Amino acid sequence: MRSCELAVRIFMSALLLGLAGCHAPTPSEDAGSARASAQKASVDVPHQRQADRDAARLALSEQRLYSPAGDNAVEAYLQLRETDDVADAAVATALLDLAPYVVIGIEQAVAAGELAEADRLLVLLGRMDESAPALPRLALEVSAAREVIAAAVGSAEAATAAVPVEPEVAAAVAPVPAPTVVAPVPAPTVAAPPRPLPLPAPDAPAPQPVAERLPAQTRVATPPSAVRLPLSQPAARFPSDARRRGLEGTVELALTVTPEGRVIDAQVVSSSNAAFNREAVRSARRWEYAPAGAASTERAQMNFRVTD
Repeated sequence: MRSCELAVRIFMSALLLGLAGCHAPTPSEDAGSARASAQKASVDVPHQRQADRDAARLALSEQRLYSPAGDNAVEAYLQLRETDDVADAAVATALLDLAPYVVIGIEQAVAAGELAEADRLLVLLGRMDESAPALPRLALEVSAAREVIAAAVGSAEAATAAVPVEPEVAAAVAPVPAPTVVAPVPAPTVAAPPRPLPLPAPDAPAPQPVAERLPAQTRVATPPSAVRLPLSQPAARFPSDARRRGLEGTVELALTVTPEGRVIDAQVVSSSNAAFNREAVRSARRWEYAPAGAASTERAQMNFRVTD
């Protein structure tokens, strides 16, 4: 009996020792681990945001404004704006300054027939400002260009199908049956020489080679064949606060002008002092140009001087 009691006591002691070795974390230890993870995350987030800002500035300095896809300044600043918890004025200003270049990039892509690139830039412009004034117009231009290309492809296919096949051509492309009797090959008959093509007139200019297209990020707006004459340019109001502080500045604008000559969009391209941007845009929207056969993008510069 005593031996059984001794065995039970030994078993219970071993069980208690094993349970003591299995240490469960206490609530205080769980809280400490959570605090450590939160501190590590709070350290990593600022580092990641700073890395994103450095990538955006590098793309801007290397003129990778909106191309190539996935590695440009616009997408980098959009990533910063969409991941920041609070609004960042510097990021908002950068996107505002880049918007006119994206508009010009869309117009150039449409003119070159690169509709996939135009679609990509349209999506970027919508992410930058879903209420951008130029967005509906550009979407219509891309859609119209796509319809023109589709119609041209359909006409070419129809024309190819309608071309009659000459009997001589059909005989030349028809399969030759295998001969059943081996016979000497007759001497080939000499075909009549083809008629020479008519030479161009002596005074016809030689065709000029097509210039190599520049990469998307280095393109500039193509100047119109005729300069649009401004008919009315109301002067911008000098901001009273800037005048009181003795500030001066210069604002360069990109204006979207309709064929009738009305300015329907004005974007700030560069500005030496943001205090003059609002009045410059407000004044430019009242400008009028001479009518033209199509819409155009015009550049304008406004100088604000205290002596004005």
